[in-house]
Amino acid sequence: MTEEEQLETQKTEEISPSSLEEKLATLEDRNLRLMAEMENMRQRFEKERADALKFGAQRFALDILSAADTLDMALQSIHQNVDPKTIVVGIEMVQKEIQNAFERHHIQKFVSIGEIFDPQKHDAMLEIEEGDHPANTVVKEVKSGYTMHGKLLRPAMVGVKKGI
Repeated sequence: MTEEEQLETQKTEEISPSSLEEKLATLEDRNLRLMAEMENMRQRFEKERADALKFGAQRFALDILSAADTLDMALQSIHQNVDPKTIVVGIEMVQKEIQNAFERHHIQKFVSIGEIFDPQKHDAMLEIEEGDHPANTVVKEVKSGYTMHGKLLRPAMVGVKKGI
């Protein structure tokens, strides 16, 4: 058989209906397997996303539990007539533990006093007439404002110098 005849035979075999049906069946099988694999991946990613939403605060909660334990000890010491200085030290420890937890989770308190009132990060709770600050300046902080990763977590509740 010549080389030309061999090539012609191969072409004929490749085009035969049974060969095409086998290739089609193989491709359909591969397609079904890929679709099933994609669906499994989608379900796995959805479960991971749901778990991240559900348990995302777990590390932060564990950090805060330590502060809660220290606060419980401080409260117990009040009922045991412990020296007030010891109680103050315990409360300061709670504050430090909370601050450390905030730092680990990128939560930062921002300073408002002396700044121009910004409705994007301040909630005006009261207007204050006295004082020598310019109008619309934050002169009192009722509650501190916080950011997390640079995004506003809670606006500061402030007193603002009344405008003229």
